[in-house]
Amino acid sequence: QYLCGDGIIVSGADALSRQADPYACMLQPFVFQHIWSGFGPLQVDVWASESARQSSPVGNLLPCVSPFCVPGRLAADALSFVDKTKRLYAFPPANMLGKYIEFVVRHKQPVVLVVPRWISRSWYAVLVQFGSKWLELGKVSEVIKQDTPRSHPFGRDFNHEEAMNTVLWAVSLFSV
Repeated sequence: QYLCGDGIIVSGADALSRQADPYACMLQPFVFQHIWSGFGPLQVDVWASESARQSSPVGNLLPCVSPFCVPGRLAADALSFVDKTKRLYAFPPANMLGKYIEFVVRHKQPVVLVVPRWISRSWYAVLVQFGSKWLELGKVSEVIKQDTPRSHPFGRDFNHEEAMNTVLWAVSLFSV
């Protein structure tokens, strides 16, 4: 057992889930500011990690939802955090997109979601149905900040041409 901000972690699996994310990456600050200009203000960074957190235009880190013990953490689990009074910013891992979109729609949670343009995925049709505003962000190679050469969160290496040419979009779902 050990203490972590809001409680005691009692299991080995729980502790393992709080290790550094090997896929941690984030949008370049100028891209996030572009999203803020189009959809802001954004009040909570969902899916944040120790090395991947966004800041407001004045440089303050956004409060976050993260399994990591980080300052400003509001909750640990993105799939249980609901606050309809706030517009969330979310850049979830690709393997969680479907689950997170389902969660957002079920709870009508206002969110600006960063997604790849994968029109053949079942969740894409849900975004088309519920998304009120879309903003093309650019290719992964142009908009992602990556500190170390690791695997890309969309399942390919950062040197893989297909992954680097994937276009990302920001889409707004529901309103505050």
